[in-house]
Amino acid sequence: MPKFLRKASIVEARQIQSKTNVETPNGEIIALPGDWLLIDFEGNEYTCVDAVFRKVYKPIDDEAAELLKVRGVDIPSQDV
Repeated sequence: MPKFLRKASIVEARQIQSKTNVETPNGEIIALPGDWLLIDFEGNEYTCVDAVFRKVYKPIDDEAAELLKVRGVDIPSQDV
């Protein structure tokens, strides 16, 4: 079976503090305290449980984000 690597993209994220309804492209999801709210480069919101978030994402600073943007990585817009 062919293998695929997920394309690189940067998301904005914040950890949820209280039970929250999140409207995603796939419908409404309930995010629980400790989950993460992610906003992608198109402004779409998603949720991610903490354990998965910590395995998949790592924090970067603005300088690293700019370097990645120059290399073609999708970056969330500033107006999101």
